[in-house]
Amino acid sequence: MSSENDYNCRDNNKIIASIEKRGLAVIMLDATDYLPSFAYSIGLWRTFQHPEIICFGLTTKTLGQLTNDVADLVRNGHTIEINRDYDNFFEKGRVQFVPVDKRNLSDYFGTAMDIYDTHDFPALQFVWADRNDKFPWKKILQMNSATGNHCWIGMRALNFGKLRILRYLPQNNG
Repeated sequence: MSSENDYNCRDNNKIIASIEKRGLAVIMLDATDYLPSFAYSIGLWRTFQHPEIICFGLTTKTLGQLTNDVADLVRNGHTIEINRDYDNFFEKGRVQFVPVDKRNLSDYFGTAMDIYDTHDFPALQFVWADRNDKFPWKKILQMNSATGNHCWIGMRALNFGKLRILRYLPQNNG
């Protein structure tokens, strides 16, 4: 008969050792039928007092590398700013970091919550512009502007194909 540990692939000791050695661990999850692949950091908050990072929708290898690229900046003393354009993560295209609504933490940061023994830590989502240099919320805002709707978009997780946005977005956001 199998025990619960036979099905639990997570090794908390390895995660904690990675945080102690590198300042973070990166958790990568493959896509499912209802959720795109995603990766997130654990340890940036504890080690550097910097929000954790999450990103969605590319290969787990690429997502893990992007998360580590952000961690390298943080390790070198940089603080990632929200809603600011960054052009140094991809050869072409802009990136922004947006705050994750705390109500979404339990949906995506389960291992981090277990390691930290709390759900009280900040997180930022890594979001990139499309090939037309538009962020996902710009498309929604343009559609809503056409209908004359000028209120908050009240969704917890907006779906854009394989990309999910985990925050509330005001209509005037660029």
